[in-house]
Amino acid sequence: FFEIAGLTVEEGRIPSPAELRSGEPVAVVSRPAARDLWGDAPVLGRTVRARWDSTPYTVIGVVSDVRMYAQYRDQDGEVFTPLGRSKNGRWFVRYLIRASGDPAAASTVVRQALERDVTGIMVDRMEPIAGAMADTVPLQRFQAMLFGTAAGAAVLMLAVGVAGLVATSVRRRWREAGIRTALGATRRRIVSMLIADHARPCLGGIAAGLLAGWWTRGVLAQLLYEVEPG
Repeated sequence: FFEIAGLTVEEGRIPSPAELRSGEPVAVVSRPAARDLWGDAPVLGRTVRARWDSTPYTVIGVVSDVRMYAQYRDQDGEVFTPLGRSKNGRWFVRYLIRASGDPAAASTVVRQALERDVTGIMVDRMEPIAGAMADTVPLQRFQAMLFGTAAGAAVLMLAVGVAGLVATSVRRRWREAGIRTALGATRRRIVSMLIADHARPCLGGIAAGLLAGWWTRGVLAQLLYEVEPG
């Protein structure tokens, strides 16, 4: 489980196959759980009681932070115990299975194996991890798409407006450009003059946009998973 989920062991160890089969009262806690329960004190060898069981579990390992139910926000601390500790059999369990080839074909084989080898199991659904992760962020995806579409439309409208403004300004100075040409100004000098006149407000707008982006970086960071504002 820990390897497939991408969790790294930071302290201690994970349960051995023998401990998992026998249901030894051992536990592995996530780093947030260890920090919330014991602060900076040593964790290994301490006991913890789970919500579903009054048995004291001995902590044998600490793993990295994990987002079990939603990838866009930090989760509370997690406590992992052997499934063999279940006495009544009424458990909702997620199996993480690594397979190669076609996911649909693999899911059929896995479903048949579970129903054949695990007594009383009822498989609800099977899906790739990528699909399960995507299902946790529909609102965030919609918000990002909405903001992206609005930003794209705003940039397009801004470009059209700036182009129209520049064209109008140049046409109004057409007579001035003719007079400057008659007085000996080169074409390159006139073009440079017009570009410089319009570059100043553009640079001011860019500076204002950068400041606004820096000010709103915290809001945008909440919509971007694992992306830190720079």
